[in-house]
Amino acid sequence: LIVHFAASLKYPNEIVDTPSITCEHDRMLIKVKTTVSNPSHIYVDDHAEDANCVSRNQNRIAIPLGNCGMTIEKMVL
Repeated sequence: LIVHFAASLKYPNEIVDTPSITCEHDRMLIKVKTTVSNPSHIYVDDHAEDANCVSRNQNRIAIPLGNCGMTIEKMVL
């Protein structure tokens, strides 16, 4: 019963708007707006143990290009 109750609890801080994504020459910057305060932990899926792929207690994460499983593809317009 306790496990079921704990699993049904909802964290009271949610993303309230579409995240802002900015591509820069050396990184991708993602910013989020939440209901209560800064998120405690933002990370790239499957790279939570890599310090370059994690942000703590901030509303943004900066991901260096070519890191955290990211691939780069150049396009000619």
